[in-house]
Amino acid sequence: MRHRSRHGFTLTEILIAMTLMAIIILSVVGMLLSQTRFATRVSGDIATLDRINPVTEMLNTEIVSLPPGAVTTATATEMAFRLPLSWGVICGPVNRNTKSSSGKKKKKGDNSVPNEPMALAIEPAATALGSPAPTPTGVGVSANGVTFEYFDVAWADLGMTQATTQAPEAGQACLGETPLQAAGKSGNFRSEKSRKAVSASQIGNLSDYWASSQLMARVGASRVAERTLLVTYQVVRYYFAAEGTGRVALFRHTVAGGEQRLAGPFTSQAGFTYRLSNGTEGTSVSSANLTSIRAVRLNLPAQRVQRGAVGTATLSVQPWIYLVNVQ
Repeated sequence: MRHRSRHGFTLTEILIAMTLMAIIILSVVGMLLSQTRFATRVSGDIATLDRINPVTEMLNTEIVSLPPGAVTTATATEMAFRLPLSWGVICGPVNRNTKSSSGKKKKKGDNSVPNEPMALAIEPAATALGSPAPTPTGVGVSANGVTFEYFDVAWADLGMTQATTQAPEAGQACLGETPLQAAGKSGNFRSEKSRKAVSASQIGNLSDYWASSQLMARVGASRVAERTLLVTYQVVRYYFAAEGTGRVALFRHTVAGGEQRLAGPFTSQAGFTYRLSNGTEGTSVSSANLTSIRAVRLNLPAQRVQRGAVGTATLSVQPWIYLVNVQ
């Protein structure tokens, strides 16, 4: 009888095969774990940026629109400024023929009657400044568009009345027309040539015209001459406050909206840095140098979110935001 030879694996071959298989499995598992950790880190960074980006965008939008002299506080942990809500121009007295307090006929640009209504052209529509939109907490005026004076005067205290189809005088004054002219008729305005008056509907289509009976008394007659730039504003504060051990959060505060938590947590190194017109940088600016601020950097060393929990690693975001109106 023939004996068929049988071939099999030796113990050595089996051990070698198992070793190679283990090496391959460990390599694959290590690669998967590395990819998982990378994906977790990326996911945490995205979650962190999702918390930070809306804050930096909000601050950027507000800072770039600031007029000269609007910043009131600039420290490492707090920045406060007068945020413009609307821009406009003081056109002049509503009735240019009103007699002054001395009994004499007023001259053009003579603002000697404290309670005389002053015509204003304001954009955006001043009617949008009431509830639920922010209400102005003050006004700023500038004769040259560079040097501003700010006054904490409530909108309700300015005696504002809007020029409507029934009372278009403020709009007529802003367009250089006398309010004594009837719409659609011609007449004389001082020594100027006769010209056609502007109708109330035309005034309403051009801008948002208002008359203020208390602007001169609140701000000062000498500061509200014709063609004076006007800005209404509310005071906004951004500040860091402690939130747990070694952590802080960023808050925003306004009179109308109160305190609002924007983002966090950040490490205790979070804060503001300022760049002045002479090129120097610092984390605190004296009141005398506030008008020299040209850019603001918001340092946000955010603690990464890892697997739904806040980790110890940080992601630092430090964008420079430039004040374009004071260049």
